Amino acid sequence: MKNLFFKAFTLIELLVVIAIIGILSGLIVVSMSGVTQKATIAKAQVFSNSLKNSIMLDLVSEWKLEGNVNDSWGINSSGSIIGATTLNSGCVRDSCLSFDGDDYVTMGSDSSLNFSGDYTIEMFVYNGANTVSYPTLFNRAAQSGANGFFWVFTQGADEVNIRGQYADGTQAQNYYFYDVLPKNKWTHLVFTFTNSTKLLKLYVNGDASPSPVTLTGALPVDDGDLYFGTYQITSSGFFKGRLDEIRWYDVAVPAYIVKEHYYSALNRMFANGEITKEEYNNFVSQKDNTYGKY
Repeated sequence: MKNLFFKAFTLIELLVVIAIIGILSGLIVVSMSGVTQKATIAKAQVFSNSLKNSIMLDLVSEWKLEGNVNDSWGINSSGSIIGATTLNSGCVRDSCLSFDGDDYVTMGSDSSLNFSGDYTIEMFVYNGANTVSYPTLFNRAAQSGANGFFWVFTQGADEVNIRGQYADGTQAQNYYFYDVLPKNKWTHLVFTFTNSTKLLKLYVNGDASPSPVTLTGALPVDDGDLYFGTYQITSSGFFKGRLDEIRWYDVAVPAYIVKEHYYSALNRMFANGEITKEEYNNFVSQKDNTYGKY
């Protein structure tokens, strides 16, 4: 009987040991699963960051407009401010440029500003609604049918519409984006052009406009002075409002980068007290929640 008792006890111990091993195995599997998941997330993040870094390699010029128009990325594309004043509040970042309706910025005609293929033009615009004929956001080279140029200006009641022009080899052509630039508000505008398809997209506050346009026969823009806030220094082309955070790329930037830049700006504006918590939540709630964390 004594021996049977010890054998039974040994069997119980064995069962306990087996149970403990099972529990530990489960914990190890869960632990390894967590490690694997974290590794997968890490790899995805590295891939995402690598894409962002590759986009930065395609950045041609960046003008932060913090008291000057120095190119913080390129080396040859710094310009001059004519009349516009620097604001240290009410901006997207720390400072921005304010245009009263007779001011402008000239950037010269360096070859780094040439675009013969894909490109992206990104900027933040505060529409002050000037009453002249063609309040200009940016322009390079004079209007022509046979020489490459681009000219983007505002139109309509309170200048909420955007109109652009380009050369197709024969005449100047027009394109339009309607009701995209509300008065007295900051708006994130991103123009992307894919040369192979001649497709121009406009992103407004992170979202693509529902009506991209095809610039049939668009000629490369490879000469002429670049201006912000005026068309060729003419009184009918002066912009009124503010500009901030202008970037040029020699690729058509993908949509997710556009949206991340918009959310990054919202975060800065909220942190600097330029928008309220309610305004921030309202902006974010209108967008894809997947990107809200950026």
